[in-house]
Amino acid sequence: MTPPSTANPIKATKLRIYSSLTTEPQNRAKALLLATLHDACAIKAAEQNINEAAAVYFKAAGLAHLAGMSSALEALQEMQSKAETQAQVGNVNAVNKQIQPDNNNNGITQTKCTPSDYAANKAHTDAAQAVSKLEMAIKKVVFDETAASNSASQAMCCGTNGECASSNQGNQLSIKLGKMYKTEAVSNVAKGKDKTGAQKTSKTWYFSSDALAQQAAQLDHDINTAVATQITKDIDCNPWEQTDNAPFALGVYKPSTGDITATDIPAAAASKLNTAVEDLYGKDAESYKEKIWKEVDETQVTEENAGKNTNHTRSRK
Repeated sequence: MTPPSTANPIKATKLRIYSSLTTEPQNRAKALLLATLHDACAIKAAEQNINEAAAVYFKAAGLAHLAGMSSALEALQEMQSKAETQAQVGNVNAVNKQIQPDNNNNGITQTKCTPSDYAANKAHTDAAQAVSKLEMAIKKVVFDETAASNSASQAMCCGTNGECASSNQGNQLSIKLGKMYKTEAVSNVAKGKDKTGAQKTSKTWYFSSDALAQQAAQLDHDINTAVATQITKDIDCNPWEQTDNAPFALGVYKPSTGDITATDIPAAAASKLNTAVEDLYGKDAESYKEKIWKEVDETQVTEENAGKNTNHTRSRK
């Protein structure tokens, strides 16, 4: 994201310098009115820049929140039940087996990146290149509803051997090591912002619904686009295109009609406003240059016209 252009503030400054140096009252008034217009355009551009930047910041915060959800689901979808060896049942003694996560895949995210870690640049080494090289791939985490059988790989409680693979030994109670969740494709989206180049890598994000996945993909696209391009283009602020600026329009109306005390523009006179603006400032870049800007742009501040005293000696009494 690049900062907004300084063209309008620079033009406003040049116009004020010109207005202070010209000896023509009409030119002074024209320049001051135009300087005020460029001030307004600069403020408008700054407001747009702030609003668009704020929108990107909120999107980044939203994506960071989704990243936390994804990280948790990434660990959860790998969770496996802990295997419990077979125990004989069918006698008078009760058999109780706890169902719990496997120690190696317990579904809990163990890593962290605190704000201080991030500030100290301890984040992932590829983080700085994420905009250009890291592409978001997306999967949805769902409960694995595969039917239980002696050949299924999911977590199961069964009345057979420890692997739940036998078709007999029904007097044995076992809990099989296996996953409870699986991943599947997301409808209408497979990844976020497309990245180009041979060095791009893919990072899978995990979500619990299509809606969250689609939201993350859109945020990824919007943020990458904003980072790679200028947030706000500079407002051209051509006077012949700014008749909807009320103070400027009134400033043109007053001298063109002689109604110096006017506080608004009568409806009947509004249709003639464009002509009045063109008479003062031109109707295109070429006529604008000839009517005012060429003279403004060529005005130089010198020691003489700035009123600077070049005699640095003092008389002593």
